[in-house]
Amino acid sequence: MHKPIILIGSARSGTSFLGGILGLHSKIAYWEEPKYIWKYRKPLANNDIRSASEATKGIRKYIRNEFSDYVEKQQKERFLEKTPSNCFRLPFVYQVLPEALFIHIVRDGRDVALSAERLWTGKPSKNALTRRATSLEIPWIDLPFYSFEFAKNVLLRSLYADTGMIWGPRFEGIKKIRDTHSVLETCAIQWQESVKATREGFKAIPDEQVYQLRYEHLVDNLEEELVSILDFCQLPTEKLMMDEAKKKVMKGNHSKWKAIDKDQLATIENIIKPELIANGYDCCV
Repeated sequence: MHKPIILIGSARSGTSFLGGILGLHSKIAYWEEPKYIWKYRKPLANNDIRSASEATKGIRKYIRNEFSDYVEKQQKERFLEKTPSNCFRLPFVYQVLPEALFIHIVRDGRDVALSAERLWTGKPSKNALTRRATSLEIPWIDLPFYSFEFAKNVLLRSLYADTGMIWGPRFEGIKKIRDTHSVLETCAIQWQESVKATREGFKAIPDEQVYQLRYEHLVDNLEEELVSILDFCQLPTEKLMMDEAKKKVMKGNHSKWKAIDKDQLATIENIIKPELIANGYDCCV
């Protein structure tokens, strides 16, 4: 486990996009959302929060061994993962992997809320269903607890779009928020709580282990940003990776919120305006 790379960002912030690109590097073993590994011995938790004190010797050993085995099986040198719910357990993640390098990507909360709303109310993709149904990451000791969750949250949603289920990272009280707010409002609050928890969590991690970037800058300045990220990770730039990355990017793929009606925009901004400003975004309301 030489300097594992942990990609941090709220759901729908570009973590999949960036993780997929970095995963093309010849030295990187990329694991997309090993969420069950991070929840080891805590399968019934109603939120994704884990404190530093929960990183006991046994839990640290299990998680590190799983990641180390993954790198070995992939025959690579460095480990990379992205799990959006890690926004709510950064102190725990740092205790498990104190040598890790953290890449934090932030995206405009208005675009995030609109993107997340489609996933909250839509049916899961076949790829998502297959990945979860065939996942080998679930710790055997926790496996019985996930059978009902899978049937309820995945199979049911594959038949019915809006079942009132919770999608994405879970902060404390998210169920109550979902019951008392619209889906769009809930998505906005989910982004807000994610970025707040991330900012607080990074206070315990040395600055030299953290790289910060904005999604908007990444898609508009892809090559420049990737070179900087790889330099931070102490990895060489690879032409093949760069060429493939250019095929994936959609320049200007942001600020879609500008096309929505004023009422929707007001709904989102009235909730997350302080966090938008704190993260350097201008507001209309």
